[in-house]
Amino acid sequence: MKSFSSEIKISKDVFATICEIALKELDCIACVDKVKLSGRLFDTYATRDNLSIKLYVQVKAGCKIRAVADDASRIASGHIAKMTGIVPDSVNIYVTDMVQTKKNTKHGIGG
Repeated sequence: MKSFSSEIKISKDVFATICEIALKELDCIACVDKVKLSGRLFDTYATRDNLSIKLYVQVKAGCKIRAVADDASRIASGHIAKMTGIVPDSVNIYVTDMVQTKKNTKHGIGG
């Protein structure tokens, strides 16, 4: 199998940015803490020509973690494939925290 690392050079920052933008589509994601990437595209000594993505996210309270993780994995994978032409072999979601969102409590004129 021919290595795609010799055909294209894309920075890790590009993949991280694509993932962060993709996850903004999900209301239940409060923020992305960290994006880790691995595979021959980045690691010279990797054993396979794969792209593995680990996304560490904070989820808003009240959201179903399993559903959020499934949606986040699917959406991030789709955006990466659409924007780079590279289909990730895996996109794993790790929930680092569940955060309470602030509600707007202002009432009437002047708050």
